[in-house]
Amino acid sequence: MSDLENIHCYKCKSDQVWNFATTRRPNTSEKTGKICDQCATHEAFLDMSDNIVESGLLHREYSFFQLCCGGKGKSGHERFLEFLQFRKDNGKNDPSPKEIDSIIWQKMFN
Repeated sequence: MSDLENIHCYKCKSDQVWNFATTRRPNTSEKTGKICDQCATHEAFLDMSDNIVESGLLHREYSFFQLCCGGKGKSGHERFLEFLQFRKDNGKNDPSPKEIDSIIWQKMFN
């Protein structure tokens, strides 16, 4: 039997046995690169989706960035905008950041 490594998934904040899933996101460390299987699956669906709004994943990803990605002189929202640019640079057809902000505000306050 092999030794199993326990990790704390930085995305969902759960403690799990690590099954070798790693994040596809840039700017991660060895500590934050190891994620649980469920979060890895979510990232894969997000990466396969051509449009973050149509895929239904916008609000989960936005919430993650707001709660977990601020720091080092940038807010979670600034990191989210960087993520949207990363998707655009990789050929995704997401709405503009201004349109995404409008969608988020409508869902939050309507």
